[in-house]
Amino acid sequence: MPNEKVTQFAARFRNPKDLKRQSNPNLKEMTAALNGLREMGAEGVTGLVDLLKPDAEGGDVHVRHCLHGQAMRAGGWPEKDRQAFTKALAGTLKGDHPKQAKAFVIRQLQVAGGAEVASALGEWLLDDELWEDAAQTLLAIGGTAEQFLKALPNAKGKQLLTIVQALGVMKVNNAAERIRELVTADDASLRQVAARALADMADAGAVEPLLKAADTAKGFDRTKQTGACLQLAENLLVLGGKKEANRIYKHLRDTRKDPAEAYIREAAEHALKRMD
Repeated sequence: MPNEKVTQFAARFRNPKDLKRQSNPNLKEMTAALNGLREMGAEGVTGLVDLLKPDAEGGDVHVRHCLHGQAMRAGGWPEKDRQAFTKALAGTLKGDHPKQAKAFVIRQLQVAGGAEVASALGEWLLDDELWEDAAQTLLAIGGTAEQFLKALPNAKGKQLLTIVQALGVMKVNNAAERIRELVTADDASLRQVAARALADMADAGAVEPLLKAADTAKGFDRTKQTGACLQLAENLLVLGGKKEANRIYKHLRDTRKDPAEAYIREAAEHALKRMD
């Protein structure tokens, strides 16, 4: 049964943007509703989530506005209160709510959440419907590399693409060994994402695998793989890996003989002169 008190609070709510409009005639009523829900603690949070419906049914727009408004406000609360709110919200993901409702909850955690909800979100990285929302939220709140590392071994398809990309963005070198294996994957998109992730990590161990992959690739895949090699060289150079960067630039200068790849040779030659 829906929590009657929460239902009444939610019914007062309109658009969360109205909370910033001092001329809004419903401002006091809406603020009072949010304050009342805050005083209810976890009960208020779970009560709101229980009122969410599948997208196809509709009729819960006011509930979504209310929950989103509270998530926005929670970011300005004392840390203890903010975490109490986000932990209660993350806890609802274990319930039997519709996937659409859980997706909305995950997006609110992107607004108010922090490292305290990382493990709860990580459990959804391999879910067929919620993996993308979970990944985006984990990236937004930061400090979540462990969750992506845990999911990496069992990830497939688009989930694997997203996880590899995230690990590259976060420069999680602990994942480099596994990602090097993906540079020769059957799927071209996965090969390219893996190559870029290794470049972002400035992984010195990826020099030879990336050069080999770029040499054997064809068409657009070759362009992307070669671009990853150049990016890897640049990132290695920034970190003091002059020897490895030199290896990449010389290889590309000496092997890209096709007139269509003249720009690669020129880029490599320019980089080598810059290093001297």
